[in-house]
Amino acid sequence: MAGDPAATLANLVERETLARAGVAFELLVVVTIALAAAFGLVNAVAILSSAAMLATVQLLYLLSANLGEVGALLFGLWLIPMGWCVLRSGWMPRALGWVLIAGGAAYLLSAFVRYLLPGAQGVADALTLPATVGEVWMVGYLLGRGLTGATSLSSAPVR
Repeated sequence: MAGDPAATLANLVERETLARAGVAFELLVVVTIALAAAFGLVNAVAILSSAAMLATVQLLYLLSANLGEVGALLFGLWLIPMGWCVLRSGWMPRALGWVLIAGGAAYLLSAFVRYLLPGAQGVADALTLPATVGEVWMVGYLLGRGLTGATSLSSAPVR
């Protein structure tokens, strides 16, 4: 009874099991709230971990793309001595050597264009075309003619 403490105490003593069940339900509410908070906290940690992993994946993706650009720079540097070797060999078309050298220089230039002029990706892509022409020509020449144009590598003229 709200206004009669003696009557309330008498009711609690008289209905002890019901009074204990009421206290147990209050304790159950506290346990439920604590568990919900704990699982909510664990869920929050899991979501934050997931976000960190997604950020890591994004970082690795960007790192991979940038390493590819550096690799392209090195590819351009490789084409220049390859073209020089074609020019020096005397048994492959001289124009192929010049296309390879020009392609290598254009590849180098394309790497700088990508970083310095991010809006000019089409230009950077177009700069790689001479290298592609040189590569396809080189492979086609080697597949089609092989080394039959040279009597031996050691007898190739040195210029």
